[in-house]
Amino acid sequence: MSALGKIVTEFAAPTLSRTGEVSLPAASEWAQHTLGFQPDTLQAAILDDPSDRILLLCARQWGKSTVAAIKALHFALTHPHAAILIASASLRQSGALLAKIRRFAPDFSTVSEGIQLPNGSRILALPQSPERIRCFTADLVVVDEAAFVSDEFFDAITPALAATNGAIWLLSSANARDGFFYHTAVNALSGWSVYTATAEMCPRISSQFLERERRTKDTSTFNREYMCQFSQADDQYYDDELIASAFTEDFATLRSEPNGNN
Repeated sequence: MSALGKIVTEFAAPTLSRTGEVSLPAASEWAQHTLGFQPDTLQAAILDDPSDRILLLCARQWGKSTVAAIKALHFALTHPHAAILIASASLRQSGALLAKIRRFAPDFSTVSEGIQLPNGSRILALPQSPERIRCFTADLVVVDEAAFVSDEFFDAITPALAATNGAIWLLSSANARDGFFYHTAVNALSGWSVYTATAEMCPRISSQFLERERRTKDTSTFNREYMCQFSQADDQYYDDELIASAFTEDFATLRSEPNGNN
């Protein structure tokens, strides 16, 4: 039996509350002691954030999938009979996040599209398909690479949380300046916990690697992949800088003077 299997049977089971919820340590502490994962400061803050609306905008290879896998598993263990949906732009991407959860929880049963926990909770991986997700009710929705998911999908998935007043977590590197993820990230919408993690903030990405990438990639690509800066949309005809240059506040006020001929 794995370390996680032991913690479920020996520690979690005796600490059921009256509501059936399992009492576990905070997710960051639990990850260290049970899974052997040592989060950095920002990762620990995200793991322990109790908000039901969380957005993480991060650089490539920052570790968002690992953090999301641990946080989702902790949620599933502490919420009996919960339905957790993992979605992304493709089933391959959402399946990769589910695979990380499976590695942390190898003793749990495999079911169609996901895994079943001993407390009745299920974690399912789904593709970006508005038609396929309309039948689900969810306690938690995790959207990986959310900046690459269509607004049509968000319109279809959020009603799955209506009856449960459930949580939604959006995780992604930057993409175009368009769509639900972009507007949520930049507009500081009420009720959302928004985190930004650039490559320079990641202790696992060296400055030497970043400097090589900076030299070999164009500025827009480098800033998008590593500095969490959104780029202009693919269907945008005019460049943002060109549009901005057309506006100025340096102008004289025009007045309409009376004309004797009027």
